[in-house]
Amino acid sequence: MTFERFTPVERRLEIAGAALSMWCPPDMEALIDLAAFEADERIPYWANVWESAIVLAEEIAAIDGTGLTLLELGCGLGLPSLVAARAGFDVTATDYESAALEGVRFNAARNALPATVRTFNPFAPDYTTVPYDRAGFDRLLADRVERTRFTALEISERMSLARGRTVLTGGLRQDLVGLRVTDRRPGVAANLARVRDGVDELTWHLGVNHQAVPSRLLLFATTSTAFNPSTRVDARTGQIQGNETTFGYEAGGKARLVGGRLDLTAAAFTFINRDISRRNPLYGDPLQDANHTQPQLVAAGEERFTGGKLEGRWRVTPAVSLSFVGSHVRAVTTASPDLPEEVGRRLSRFPPYNAALSAAYAFPEGRWRGLSLSGSWAYLSDFTAYYADRQRFGLEYPGYGLVHLGASYSLRAASRTHSFGLTVRNALDRDLLASHDRLGAEREFGASYRVTF
Repeated sequence: MTFERFTPVERRLEIAGAALSMWCPPDMEALIDLAAFEADERIPYWANVWESAIVLAEEIAAIDGTGLTLLELGCGLGLPSLVAARAGFDVTATDYESAALEGVRFNAARNALPATVRTFNPFAPDYTTVPYDRAGFDRLLADRVERTRFTALEISERMSLARGRTVLTGGLRQDLVGLRVTDRRPGVAANLARVRDGVDELTWHLGVNHQAVPSRLLLFATTSTAFNPSTRVDARTGQIQGNETTFGYEAGGKARLVGGRLDLTAAAFTFINRDISRRNPLYGDPLQDANHTQPQLVAAGEERFTGGKLEGRWRVTPAVSLSFVGSHVRAVTTASPDLPEEVGRRLSRFPPYNAALSAAYAFPEGRWRGLSLSGSWAYLSDFTAYYADRQRFGLEYPGYGLVHLGASYSLRAASRTHSFGLTVRNALDRDLLASHDRLGAEREFGASYRVTF
């Protein structure tokens, strides 16, 4: 797909006395995606050349950029970047809208100017590419600058009783989050143009370990709270939305049996995510919000995770070992003011059952000493990719299992140990692209070498 699908129209500009043509979609409102708007009020601002971009371009044009680099964040159609390229800068233009980057390429070609473009979404960064390094750029352009400060104070204590058979732990942590936002995007309300706000959260943990049978049976229990620091600013109030919090507890035991050759661990747990930011269903309501007093967001979403986990490792012989791990988690939405139909639903993209079996054989003596062979089978149960709504049909994926194989060899020479490894992932070459739309999940071979001294 190319930028021509928007049937762009030309807008002639004069920047610092020099002509420049910008090609834009003819109707920005026709590009509004209702699903994207409901999710985060996203509007295709990229499809227009705003007066603020023209003012910024005039300032850039007055700078000699020869030998300098420039990075623009949220470039839209890229007017400042193109003017910077004409001024001699080595330009990288970024935006999280792929259509905007198509527009930058299109306009750069029409004006015979060089420009490098990259996708940049601060809420879902692409870790497969070279990271952005501010030190690598001489100029940085952005219409929204966010500065966040995290500060924490922590205290913890550990105490043993009954000659060390029982251990108690506890702790408190106070977190402070400060946020400063300068927002120059078009159409931003005055109370959002400059935001200075902060939030804080007190979390704690308590735990106990008890050796019911010394060296053979350990019982444990923990409870704790946590939080996800919020830096999202409410579009109506201009204040940071409250932190999302978690409360959970877990209890279980660890046993060593069969003369120490069999280790088992079992645990049951419950975690509750609270205060999840959701769109206020009364925001924008012609009656309930007639005076424009309702906040955009409410901290009222809630999710509950309940389940258990079982792990085991059995050293059958000095050379053979077997291991198992399995878990079941019932993850459901328990509160959702903006989408009440979600309540009671299983969370999407969250398989309720997971399991893995593995076996390994290490040659103990003889010419093959140092060689180990292993194989494993990993299983993920069925899950819902997304539920049906007015924008799309629901999508369910079936459960599947994958086989992985490995071999390693260690050779000790003087004070050094050389280790060689071979792996085969998805050894049976299950086609996950056809069954689960997963790219890059075909059979994969790997090799490694490590030396320790």
